[in-house]
Amino acid sequence: MLIGYEGAPRFHLFSADFAHDRKIPAPVLSEWPNNQGPEALRQLADGRTVVIGEVFAPWWSRRRHTGLIWPGLPRANQAPARFELVMPEGYRPVELAQAPDGQLLLLGRKFTLDGFRTVVTVVPDPRAIHPGATVTPQPIAWIDDPRIRDNYEGMVTTPEPGGGTAIWLISDSNQMVWLQRTLLLKLMLPEQHESDARSGPDRQRSLRQERAPGALAGSRPGTGTRLHAAS
Repeated sequence: MLIGYEGAPRFHLFSADFAHDRKIPAPVLSEWPNNQGPEALRQLADGRTVVIGEVFAPWWSRRRHTGLIWPGLPRANQAPARFELVMPEGYRPVELAQAPDGQLLLLGRKFTLDGFRTVVTVVPDPRAIHPGATVTPQPIAWIDDPRIRDNYEGMVTTPEPGGGTAIWLISDSNQMVWLQRTLLLKLMLPEQHESDARSGPDRQRSLRQERAPGALAGSRPGTGTRLHAAS
């Protein structure tokens, strides 16, 4: 397992049982501020390692972020290629996942005076990420209902037995339980909407969300689903 820490110019490659830790110097990570570093990190199915910084680049931008690409697992002091990620206004990339069908999902987080906002976006073809590219993922879900929104920072995908993909989100309370919560949400991306996402941004997509004990659902055509708590 490859891990990057904010404020540290290195990766850590752990064995499966976490008993062994190999440090991989990566001076390029020093370009990012201590608390806005390698939030989104993933080794893709094609072997490439993609890392995206949380910091806006340039700093006055509210959409643009620098992404780094290694052809495999990073080697000591190896310089990566670069690309630019363009997120929805004000959202920072905090997680990168790859769906079973190969699509890339990016989790975005925004903090406002009214609390956290979250967006799930998709890059249908991983080949869109390449040196020098400008990548603008398509929003497929927004979480802005005050009853379920929180500091979502983790995301993984799993195939569903009946078809489609489950998108799991987890929020981080930062040990501030009086202010933030640790929530686990399961978003269902039906199989027919997976093919819609691959066919272009103008196709309508929807998500079904599950969280015990109640069901959560929502929709807004064209720009992704708005998720809200059902009464």
